[in-house]
Amino acid sequence: MAVTVLGKNIKEILYLKRMSQAQLAKQVGVHKQILSKWIRGERNPKDENLERLATALDTTVKDLLKEPKKNLVLSPQEIAEEKLNICSEKLRIKDEEIKNLRERISFLEKELAFYKAAK
Repeated sequence: MAVTVLGKNIKEILYLKRMSQAQLAKQVGVHKQILSKWIRGERNPKDENLERLATALDTTVKDLLKEPKKNLVLSPQEIAEEKLNICSEKLRIKDEEIKNLRERISFLEKELAFYKAAK
């Protein structure tokens, strides 16, 4: 089956929010395979699931079901910039993790020196 308007909108919002299908499925309270079928157009969500889906994606049911505007499609340059932002965020996380590890090592070295001096 062809991807529906709902499926296209879910995929675009997931991309923009940097959210996985598994994360969204968990928030909505359905199995990730069910969500995948909604995206592929193989099944339609029940009304209550559609409401939970809209809430989880910070949008409305009306917006989920309407045809996406053509200008919402990202250009290749915008995609490259977005990927660069994601990579730089990951690098910042790594720098912070390294800083935390250095602090923990420093603490352990001080503890070790204290115990050696106590002997």
